[in-house]
Amino acid sequence: MLRICKNTILQIHDWLFHSYQFSEFYTNELNLTIASRSENFIFKNDTWLVEVSNHFMSHRFDLLGSGWTKVYFGMKFRGLEEIHYSTANHPSPDVLGNWLKGLINRSNLAKSQSIWNLIEQPYTPIDWQIDFKSGYRWNEKTWFTNIQFGHKT
Repeated sequence: MLRICKNTILQIHDWLFHSYQFSEFYTNELNLTIASRSENFIFKNDTWLVEVSNHFMSHRFDLLGSGWTKVYFGMKFRGLEEIHYSTANHPSPDVLGNWLKGLINRSNLAKSQSIWNLIEQPYTPIDWQIDFKSGYRWNEKTWFTNIQFGHKT
């Protein structure tokens, strides 16, 4: 019962206030720091690292043997065994970020749009809610403890 009460309070908090936790880090530039102890790893694996990084920068991912797959809104899905979902509705991203209105909850919308405006255009966003093997899509507005899984098979 205590866990249910705590989750309800946290869910209300996230509904009222944005859930971005990095405001002191949030700048117009992405700041990355690579620890010096990581240099040996990078130099030993530079060919592999460049190859994989190029896939990621092109929005291609290899998840559990899927092969390198470009992930985007409205993509076609191969299906998983005999399971194949189809998402008919997908947003049309615009420069101002109005496309986020139907996807992001009210408390995170303004911050999400300001982040979107920092991205150099044209840019094709990744659909992070999609299982790109089966095509099953989770709703962005579903709070994390309310996400169901394994219920469709």
